[in-house]
Amino acid sequence: MRYFFCILLTVIVLGTSCTTTITPPTQYQQWTTVVTGVRFKQMVVNQASGQELFSIVKIAPSQQALLLAYDQSNPKTVAEWQQQLQAQVVINASYFDEQYQPTTRLVINGETYGPKLRAGTGVAQSLTGQGWSLQPSATTASDALYAVESYPILLHGADVYTAGSADTAQRTVLATDKTGAIYLMVAEYGVLSLSQLADIVTHELKLDLTMALNLDGGTSTGLVISTPAVQYQENSLPVPAVLYLP
Repeated sequence: MRYFFCILLTVIVLGTSCTTTITPPTQYQQWTTVVTGVRFKQMVVNQASGQELFSIVKIAPSQQALLLAYDQSNPKTVAEWQQQLQAQVVINASYFDEQYQPTTRLVINGETYGPKLRAGTGVAQSLTGQGWSLQPSATTASDALYAVESYPILLHGADVYTAGSADTAQRTVLATDKTGAIYLMVAEYGVLSLSQLADIVTHELKLDLTMALNLDGGTSTGLVISTPAVQYQENSLPVPAVLYLP
């Protein structure tokens, strides 16, 4: 699924050429229940740079048993993480170096890995493994049981990210809305810059988000859902850390 699934069909009629872009149907065009309190949907967004497919998991405030796993010595693809954890939903977490050590802070069961960053970074955190919240990193709780720091903040209130380069890549996003629901998203086709991603997350997806945080993207982008109701996989290259629903 790492390719542009659009087919250019050129029809030549009486010497006149006409090019039509055909968008393939997505399997989950409407919100589909994954398990109680967790739903999944896919959306195709049209951009001048091409079509982008967003695959979105919505986790209700009442069902936020979201956990974080890290193994620097044995990184795995997101699909392999799902098999090991026997998780319902798995998505890649934040940045790491060539030795698979985190380059932003992770907190797992109260133990901290990686450096704390400063301006422009955000953190998703939980004091219990339930009730996750997103804030700028400066407001990180010192007693968080789980936390993942990343950058840039794509959306925070009325502030929308507009900086960064024009480079495009696959993208991974962690977000929250006004009800406290958490969203896990991947943009699969790799046609968006970070500022384009921020604009779409804010204005095109119609999710009424209050904050959105960019996680590691590119070849690290991966999302796997495995339940009787939904089977879905966008795999990644090996990553040392993932967020998951057990």
